Amino acid sequence: MSGTTAGLTDRFQNHLADIARLLDAEAGAILVDDQVALSRAQDDPDLIRRMHDWCVANQSESVAAYERLPEAMRPLSQTSKSIRGLLSIGVRAKRHGNLLVGFYFFRPEESMEIAWAGNPEKPVETTEGSVKLSPRHSFDKWVEVRTGFSRPWDQLTMFTATQLQR
Repeated sequence: MSGTTAGLTDRFQNHLADIARLLDAEAGAILVDDQVALSRAQDDPDLIRRMHDWCVANQSESVAAYERLPEAMRPLSQTSKSIRGLLSIGVRAKRHGNLLVGFYFFRPEESMEIAWAGNPEKPVETTEGSVKLSPRHSFDKWVEVRTGFSRPWDQLTMFTATQLQR
């Protein structure tokens, strides 16, 4: 690890918890040149490295938010039950040889109830070999419990993350 890398991770590690609070996240991590700094001790640095590799390979924007980890990243979420939402910020440290610095902020799972006017599953009728969709038979309140997601990242948080990226 170069002195530049150590200096960057050390400087940001002292502020990760504050930045996470600013972004309304539970925790955060920074990765610089394969060195990881964490805002909470229970997170796994190898998990952060794998997350970083996925983001570098698949993320087209410098700032991206996921309220549910993408399918390819879900095995990572099995490793850490506390990470369901991810805010990823990629920054080039021009003063430090154009190093790629990855900032990652996490949200836990929050189940959410969604009320529908009737069961939203489309009823299907099969008659003499043909399949027809039919209207709902009832519009009584039907509640779906959504799990596996974090609270969505709002516009203000995304704006703040974009400003931090610049």
